[in-house]
Amino acid sequence: MMNRPLLVSDLDNTLIHSQKHRRPGDVCVEYRKGKEQGFTSPRALDLLREVIRTGRLVPVTTRSVEQYLRILWPDGVAPEYAVTTNGALLLWRGEIHPEWLGESQRAIAPYRAELERTLALATEQNRFVRCRMVDEMYVFAYCGPELDIREAAASFAGKTALTVIPSGRKLYFLPPSVSKGTALPRLKALLKADRVMSAGDSRIDLPMLALSERALVPPGGLAEELPAGVAEVAGEGEPFAEFVLRTALGWLGGEG
Repeated sequence: MMNRPLLVSDLDNTLIHSQKHRRPGDVCVEYRKGKEQGFTSPRALDLLREVIRTGRLVPVTTRSVEQYLRILWPDGVAPEYAVTTNGALLLWRGEIHPEWLGESQRAIAPYRAELERTLALATEQNRFVRCRMVDEMYVFAYCGPELDIREAAASFAGKTALTVIPSGRKLYFLPPSVSKGTALPRLKALLKADRVMSAGDSRIDLPMLALSERALVPPGGLAEELPAGVAEVAGEGEPFAEFVLRTALGWLGGEG
């Protein structure tokens, strides 16, 4: 009987965290314009190294390819595969997987004109700090502190066929045909996995979390949006990355 579990994990605020959440002793794993940008704890790095040895961890992130490649994984902790651009692109050892790209392009083709139209609409509003197309796969807008992010999202109701998701100061306009959720069966087939544990911290992770046998989430209500019995919530005060990797280690080793 096949027993090939797979851990798929969101990246930002799940495996790594920003300057805002930096703690004494944390290790910098990302620089942007010469400044320290992303961090993880020494304990999380040790756990990550053990998980990577299983060969069954795939980060799944909304980051663009360029943004993902900014991460400077220390020796022994670089995942072989990574899914970027909210499920649209797969990297294998840092290179775009051509078959995955072609399949995503076909899935997004019916929304191509809508992506361009929505980008123009968001740009014309002149309310966002910046708007852009991400890897030609989805539209992103960044909101300044004076703008209510949920009001901004609601203002697009009925105006776009794309899925609009607010997250922090960011707005994502996503083709329904490609998501972290649609990436999951593709990964399972590619890596011949028969069961999946996932981890994520925001609503944009829900399609992936909901399709997993076990879903690891932080405290704060995300578990309530998942099917009964799927979610496992990190303890208050425990660094989320350490909870995810500690829990995954036992599961990947066949203990759960």
